[in-house]
Amino acid sequence: MKRLLLALVASFGLQTIFAQRVDTPNYLDATLGAGKYQGSLSLSYIHRWSLGANQKLGIGLGGRLTSYVGQNQYYSTAPAQLTSESSSPLILFKDNIVTNMDTLLVKSPQVNALNLFINFDYSLSSKLQVGFNIDAIGSQ
Repeated sequence: MKRLLLALVASFGLQTIFAQRVDTPNYLDATLGAGKYQGSLSLSYIHRWSLGANQKLGIGLGGRLTSYVGQNQYYSTAPAQLTSESSSPLILFKDNIVTNMDTLLVKSPQVNALNLFINFDYSLSSKLQVGFNIDAIGSQ
């Protein structure tokens, strides 16, 4: 689990986002993540509708294509109850019990996903926007 979290942190640290101005109703987004022996690329299209008197609140629908590739990745195959003796949400902060774990080595993992998502955002200025999106439907 620690290896996965470190990979996610490394990926997040190298994340780059390209998009058009936030006041346009439609925009494209590209995200690139890179870690040790793994990486991901995501391409999104969002159609945004502005809400409210000041038009700062936005809701949108979009589509996202995501691809993950890696090399020599180990995946845990035991349930969390065995690997950390817990199944609560706080499991992320517990150390794994290595003697209870079994792993699977995948030489060249790749996952591709196509999703439709719902986007919520707020425009802080004409060039800065904070938001949240969640997948509504998709396939791998």
